[in-house]
Amino acid sequence: MTTTPSDRTRVLIADADDATSRIIANHLTGFGYEVCGIVDSVTAAIEAADDWQPALLLMDVTLTDGEDGILAAKSIYERHSIPVVFVTARYDDETFTRALDISPIGYLIKPFRPEDLKATLDLALHRHRTETQDRIDLTELALTDPVTGLANRRGLERLLERMWGDAANKRTAIAILMIDIDNFKSINDTYGHTAGDACLNRAGTLFRKLCGRGGDTVGRWGGDEFLAIVPGITADGLTFIAESMVRLTRESSTSSPHPPHTISVGGAIELTPKPTASWRDLVETADRRLYAAKLRGKDRSNCGDAMESVHNRNEPRADAPLQTLPLSPSLHDQLQLMRKQLNRIAPIVDQISFATYTRATGRLTMAIQATDDGGLLSDYSAVLADVPSLTNLIATRSARVIHDLRKETSRHTPHSQLLQLMQYRSSYTVPIFVHGDFIGFLFFDSQHPRAFTDEVLARIAVQINMIQMLICQEVFAVRALHGTAHAVSHVAHYRDAETGSHLQRMARYAKVIAAELAAQQSLPDDFVDLTFLFAPFHDIGKLGVANSVLQKPDVLNVSEKAMMATHVDLGARIVEMLIDEFELGQFSGIRMLRNIVTAHHEFLDGSGYPRKLQGNEIPLEARIVTVADIFDALTSSRPYKKAWDADLAYDKLREMAADGKLDTACVAALEEHRFSVQQIAERFDSSIPPSTSPDQGTP
Repeated sequence: MTTTPSDRTRVLIADADDATSRIIANHLTGFGYEVCGIVDSVTAAIEAADDWQPALLLMDVTLTDGEDGILAAKSIYERHSIPVVFVTARYDDETFTRALDISPIGYLIKPFRPEDLKATLDLALHRHRTETQDRIDLTELALTDPVTGLANRRGLERLLERMWGDAANKRTAIAILMIDIDNFKSINDTYGHTAGDACLNRAGTLFRKLCGRGGDTVGRWGGDEFLAIVPGITADGLTFIAESMVRLTRESSTSSPHPPHTISVGGAIELTPKPTASWRDLVETADRRLYAAKLRGKDRSNCGDAMESVHNRNEPRADAPLQTLPLSPSLHDQLQLMRKQLNRIAPIVDQISFATYTRATGRLTMAIQATDDGGLLSDYSAVLADVPSLTNLIATRSARVIHDLRKETSRHTPHSQLLQLMQYRSSYTVPIFVHGDFIGFLFFDSQHPRAFTDEVLARIAVQINMIQMLICQEVFAVRALHGTAHAVSHVAHYRDAETGSHLQRMARYAKVIAAELAAQQSLPDDFVDLTFLFAPFHDIGKLGVANSVLQKPDVLNVSEKAMMATHVDLGARIVEMLIDEFELGQFSGIRMLRNIVTAHHEFLDGSGYPRKLQGNEIPLEARIVTVADIFDALTSSRPYKKAWDADLAYDKLREMAADGKLDTACVAALEEHRFSVQQIAERFDSSIPPSTSPDQGTP
């Protein structure tokens, strides 16, 4: 291969006849082209194209040893989009037809005059450049909104696909803002479509200024909706941009001669995107929050919790406490059934909802709804102290009837605004108490005014009491389980300080694993919290094991190991006693408790105990607890061994997974969040010398 360095247009020559190639090369040099290479085989042509990336390929249809130049040209074009001019002595119909299949930009028959060669190449390059520019123009046209000049939905989706991948690879945040011009139809109807287009243009210009960092993109999603892609931002930064959009739109609109308008904004951020996840989840969350903002009165933004991520379970806080557990799906079904029964007696109740109260935050949060409209109050949350009418109901322990929401309530409270926007006209509100503690409000709503008369309330009093009992039973079950989990940890700590610390650590390790798997596998919303709640119960059967065995400062002998192994069956019996005592049999998550206690010593290959379960016979929550339990055993000190370094412990877990004992996904999930695991280990490191013996089958 011969090459000559030059800044001129590069041409690669591929011809089996070396003499002809050199003649062509001399002509090209004289014409002002650069010949970057002369080759005579398919392999050499492909390699030269890879190395030099020429602007043009001159190719004979037959190369050395009869190799097919047409196939070589096709391969090079597919790899690098390099246009080809065939220079050949063959002009039979079959060859010409095959050559045309790859759309060459020139076809020159040997022998030829130098001026024919120049004209063919000049025309070919001009044609290629023109077609390339046309394609670029068409692509830009297809990806650009003609009204605003911003990216259209197709262009935004392409950008989202690429930017999500970049953010996932770099483990950097990516955020979305969905922006809607409030009452845009009325602008078109009142002022005309020209004014509407001008409104869209001004809005797009403002949004682009506010999202002016490198990498930020604003486009028109469709109609009166815009979408902003904001990579590498914090949650607080996203909230600031959203609020600025709302405020500046309002201010500029009221101070200009143009049609006045406001906007509503919904935002969502993913702090650590996963390649296996999708940007569509981000858009869906932002769109849902936009809709909630509009329901709450428009002219506002809603980016959720300032520290919330769409997949916030991907990176759980190491010290995160147990949050309020979601009420069970079965309760929702029961409320729907009760609502239908109420409608048979008095066809007035269009919605039943329950908002829970969290003492730590002082907030009311919508927990469950039974309605036909899809649950539009699902995003409702309010500080209880900001709603005096509700705090008064708690103080007086009384229910409240509102006969006409339009006349008797303020439109300034979020809950009233939402109810009125959904065409509800009357309501009945009941505060709920469990053992004297306020736990939330039960709301009955109707689309009819004066629906809840004394006569109607008397008629449905029994059903309302039953609904209160259902909710109290559910909340009581959750609190009982939560309290029992703390009691288990307390008793364990009393017997052995390190055992208590072990339960604190391994429960949080289990939560880390469960959160990662929940995000990957779209597990039920309560899976993570229930795994965290029930993990400390895994060894509850050890409460029935003699101290002489449990606290032996040495490795257990065969008979002692057998005695220790009985703790699984003991634990199962204790759990059933708790279920009977607290009447928890109907609680939707109780199956997970049973699974964790009875299967956390099973291995995937069937070598565990007590039932020798294999593979998917072992419930996921038990597999999670097994990995968490073993990791903490490895990294904790014992009288007969030192604590393993975390790296060695992860190596051991991977080895056990490779041997078919542990769930590979669970091991990978724990290792994915090493920083969180380290935080947990440091926070719950016992200061009292440990003395707990290991379990049978646990390293």
